[in-house]
Amino acid sequence: MCDVLAGPAGAASSGGGNSSGVPVIKPRNISENRIVRDRLDFVEPAAAGMLDRYRLASGDVACTRTGEIGRGALVTEEHDGWLLGTSCLRLRPGPALDPSYLIFYLGHPRVQRWLVGNAGGSTVRSLTAATMRALPLLLPDNDRQRRIGAAMSALDEQLAIHDRIRRSTSALRESLVPLYLEDSLLDEAPGKIMSPLPFGHPASRQSVPCCRPPGSVSVAHRLPAGTDANIITNKVHYSRP
Repeated sequence: MCDVLAGPAGAASSGGGNSSGVPVIKPRNISENRIVRDRLDFVEPAAAGMLDRYRLASGDVACTRTGEIGRGALVTEEHDGWLLGTSCLRLRPGPALDPSYLIFYLGHPRVQRWLVGNAGGSTVRSLTAATMRALPLLLPDNDRQRRIGAAMSALDEQLAIHDRIRRSTSALRESLVPLYLEDSLLDEAPGKIMSPLPFGHPASRQSVPCCRPPGSVSVAHRLPAGTDANIITNKVHYSRP
């Protein structure tokens, strides 16, 4: 039904300190049923050659087996050939089991309770390959599995889009503070604000005329590196009242 493999033991697969090579999937790279590239570790190609057994293939499910156990993510073509980390399990479904269905099945509250109840360890929970193989599996027919997996994946995609919007909007908000306080944007207007002098400067508490935004200011180029401004808008403008 499903081939289960635990990640390799030892430092060879840790990938610590390498900035290039073969990516290693660790629990921190499994989030919201997806593989995320944030804080990826890498193994040098020579070392990765000795870990071919732990290479991931499209259609596999990578699953956490320590800490917050049972979180799964689908391995896609993008991740083909990446390595399974020590603290993860690789689930390779057979023809009768849809990978997307399996991911959401693992997240079911009753399944999570079963996994936690059967995991070893007192301080840090740990899930063995043998325990995962013993997991009771509710198996609808293939067509129903695919429909369930597709419906839940579509919801996950919407959640991912909203999360990108949230992060980009947050970055934009943080960028507006220095934008408003730059000397080049100060303009005479009623009211007073604190002077935009360096923190601790003796004169930093003097009052200066309050600033108004200029007629049209684009802030898209001021966003932090990696922020997708297009998610919010191509340009943000502020107009005089």
